[in-house]
Amino acid sequence: MRKILFILLFTFPILLFAQQYTKPVEGLRDNPPKVFAFTNVKIVQSPGKVIEKGTVVVRNGIIQAVGADVQIPEDAQIIDLSGKVLYPGFIDLYTNYGMPKRREQTQREAQQPTPIAQQPKPEKGAPNWNPNVLSDKLAINEFSPDPKEAEKLRAQGFVAVLSVPTEGIFKGKSVLVTLADDKSPNNVAIKPQVAHHIAFVLGFGRDIYPNSLMGNIALIRQTFLDAQWYASAWDAFYKNPSLQRPEVNSSLEALQGALKGELVTFETNDELDFLRCAKIAKEFSLNAAMIGSGYEYRRAEAIKNTGFPVILPVNFPKPPDVENPDDADNIDLRTLKHWYNAPENPKRLYEAGITFAFTTYRLENTSEFLQKVR
Repeated sequence: MRKILFILLFTFPILLFAQQYTKPVEGLRDNPPKVFAFTNVKIVQSPGKVIEKGTVVVRNGIIQAVGADVQIPEDAQIIDLSGKVLYPGFIDLYTNYGMPKRREQTQREAQQPTPIAQQPKPEKGAPNWNPNVLSDKLAINEFSPDPKEAEKLRAQGFVAVLSVPTEGIFKGKSVLVTLADDKSPNNVAIKPQVAHHIAFVLGFGRDIYPNSLMGNIALIRQTFLDAQWYASAWDAFYKNPSLQRPEVNSSLEALQGALKGELVTFETNDELDFLRCAKIAKEFSLNAAMIGSGYEYRRAEAIKNTGFPVILPVNFPKPPDVENPDDADNIDLRTLKHWYNAPENPKRLYEAGITFAFTTYRLENTSEFLQKVR
């Protein structure tokens, strides 16, 4: 299973340790131990690699040592876990966990400008001319832990997730958070800014751009071209301050990291979307990963040749309802073939040598994740 990319984290430490508080301490200060040694525990490090009786040393929330003959630090609190098993935990690389649900905007709302008093002030310069370019949005500013959903994800073996904004074609930057039982966003955030995220989204109504797939692709390419121009314009100005000073634009400024190698994900809806997004990523030399659709098996060889890894949903289609002859006649062969072949999609990608990771994204119920994987 070397081609299947699972990013693992030990469950115990990440749920036990929160980041240090930055606000002043109210009342007496506590001084809890910061070094722990979990001893006499069966440790499953990876598939096929098991330590029957080992020790894990954790210092300040970070795993310091794992093994059968680990020297326990003198300042460690020793916790005997005889008879217990310590498993790795999953990180979901693409979720909307803790993010506000996408608001369905009406055409009239989209055409009416938001009153200036209600408009959020950009952190740096003017916003983009197109409301679907939200590249300067930070998920950490909207994130709020969801205890019920966190419990579901933990039950499936997840200990951390990447939370992605829900709106826009350029969605903004995600935040990596733990699934600790803590309602404070600051306490569960591991990395406040991780990756840029792009998805195909149709506009609201005939007069709102873009309202077609072609328009989506054009807007994405134009925005990256604008970001390149923006960098060149400022570079020229810094070299020759006598030139007219370029406008500061928050959305184009935010994309400079993407042009310099920060991770960019593209959300695809089918195998052809995958190839379209791969073409854009190569055009702008992006460090990209693709959010799969479940249709990759149709063009596995072409997808392999792109060289991009896949974050793969497991929302396999439900069996078509064919009990009623009239309903059965309305189901086309393409739909039936996808229902039959979709659960084999991960196997087809593995056999093709494509690197991928599983995600709960697009599942109606995250509690079905392990069942779907199995």
